[in-house]
Amino acid sequence: MTVRLPTPAQLEDVAAKVGLSLSKPDVDSFLALLKPLIDSYQVVDQMSDELPVVKYPRTPGYRVPAAENPHNAWYYKTTVKGAPTGKLFGKTVALKDNVMLAGVPMMNGASTLEGFVPEMDATIVTRLLDAGAVILGKAHCEYFCLSGGSHTSAAGPVHNP
Repeated sequence: MTVRLPTPAQLEDVAAKVGLSLSKPDVDSFLALLKPLIDSYQVVDQMSDELPVVKYPRTPGYRVPAAENPHNAWYYKTTVKGAPTGKLFGKTVALKDNVMLAGVPMMNGASTLEGFVPEMDATIVTRLLDAGAVILGKAHCEYFCLSGGSHTSAAGPVHNP
């Protein structure tokens, strides 16, 4: 979808709707500030929509029930086995739930993202799996990762044992 730079008249109309009165130099200044941003949208718009290939099979896993999750640390459990050799072969990893793991729900601690399932793996996931790691699931994180107290996740606080 092409994003277009607004015309001076469009910018003046929007400004008027929010109670601003812009002089011609103001309009020219705002349009000059917007142009590089709009140009960058055009670059993104012309990029390929091709997603990287998901190299390692997995299932979506399951949301961990309270009986299996007494400290509320797990968001989802699944098993994704990486390469049969490598520096991390045989090592297990839990991902923070702000890391994309294709096919496995990602909430990033936020109710607004609940139900989102990424279609691709984050680069770190591919690198872990290429090195032989086994991903066991995803751990809860703060609401949009914006706190350090383990209490703001929409799925409830994580309890320190």
